Amino acid sequence: MDFLKQVRHWLEPEPPLAEGLAGAVDHAVETAAPLLKVLSDYQHKLAPAVDRARDYCVRLVDAIPGPRDIGHHSFTTDSLIHCFFGSSDEILVTLGRSEDVRRHLEATPGPDDQVCYGLLGMRAHEKSVLGSAMMGDVLRQEVPQTLLYFSDHTVSSLEADLETVRMRLRQAAFDSLLHQYAERLASLRRQREELAGELRLRRGSEEARVVEQNLEKLVLQLTPERQLQALAEWLATPESALYLKQIPRTVDPMGVLCPTDAAPTNAERIVFPELVGRDRRRWTVLLVSITRGEVREAVAREERAHRYIVI
Repeated sequence: MDFLKQVRHWLEPEPPLAEGLAGAVDHAVETAAPLLKVLSDYQHKLAPAVDRARDYCVRLVDAIPGPRDIGHHSFTTDSLIHCFFGSSDEILVTLGRSEDVRRHLEATPGPDDQVCYGLLGMRAHEKSVLGSAMMGDVLRQEVPQTLLYFSDHTVSSLEADLETVRMRLRQAAFDSLLHQYAERLASLRRQREELAGELRLRRGSEEARVVEQNLEKLVLQLTPERQLQALAEWLATPESALYLKQIPRTVDPMGVLCPTDAAPTNAERIVFPELVGRDRRRWTVLLVSITRGEVREAVAREERAHRYIVI
């Protein structure tokens, strides 16, 4: 009797996935490896890994600090914003040049006092310079120092609701994982074509057998069954491809990095969140807020600047 129950269990169809999870699985396959749709069981085999990756993206985005205000006064009142920008004008330039910011203004009307939220991203750099420093009671000149500064500032995902921003960032994080896998898959296909070309050139030579064996391994890797397994493994371990690092630095108001055990009294220990993703370069990231009126002012200011340049 137990055996018959087991047979009936084997023959029963898999229960359907929840609507949201099924849609996420299909999105993952369409983005990363459309060929997997030829397999009848791809949804159920991928579902646990997709669920794991989406949960990781939620936790990743929730770990991004903020929101921090980036209005006119923030440059002088917030030490973190002071580190990120060279001047309050640079904040306005960043906002005014953002295509995402401009699209938000055009698509969503609202009052000037409405608060908007978004993601600020930039690249951190360190540069060796010579400057002045207090050594004991003596002010020394030409002292070797390391200056921390930031470039490539951008504000994206601007919305009137913070949770909507986080939802957009979670989807962007998930898509980043999928695009990384698609790039790996494209690389394998290029290698396959290169080996096939090399085999044609070496046909009949002693090296041809080695080339042929390597080609056979690649062809096997690229079968739908192996790719389904590989994509599931990739999405089950998303922390290896996309992660957030909290980098503590001690920095003075001029942006000079200081040793923690010998920092001047005006230095501050700040934790900088750095996101590592597809290109392996780090983006310093922060959720930010600003009023719609200040955003509109920044965009208008940048438009005036461009007109003056044209003249």
